[in-house]
Amino acid sequence: TNMSHGEGSALAVPATCSSIKKGGHILLKDKFPCKVVQLSTSKTGKHGHAKMKVVGIDIFTGNKHQDIYSTSHKVKVPIVDRTEYKFLHIDVDGNFIDLLNDKDEMRSDIKLEDEAQIAQLVAAEEESKSMIVTVLSSMDIEKVIVIKE
Repeated sequence: TNMSHGEGSALAVPATCSSIKKGGHILLKDKFPCKVVQLSTSKTGKHGHAKMKVVGIDIFTGNKHQDIYSTSHKVKVPIVDRTEYKFLHIDVDGNFIDLLNDKDEMRSDIKLEDEAQIAQLVAAEEESKSMIVTVLSSMDIEKVIVIKE
């Protein structure tokens, strides 16, 4: 899915807590885009609201987060995109990579932090291998998640 995030486009969409499913995405603590790994619902208390505990793994850091909501509560579901780019070049001074999308538009604003990914792309460039880089984006954060030939 390739969606352009123009000015004012939503980073997350509202959803009812009861619509959240395991394997789906949720914005925990209003800032962490997470994949839902565990859901548990408690019985309705004397005040009439069942509670749902949501445990999620941050899609960028792998950290675990959890929160508890009333099942009727509105939650936010982050918009998560995966985009494949053709790898062109890595600038070894700052580890920024030049990528080309399917519309032949170049971008050079993604910085690699992962040493293994840096080494993989430096080697690919030296060997003139054609590589595809998959970028995960959500909540104005972008991260390279897959590099393949």
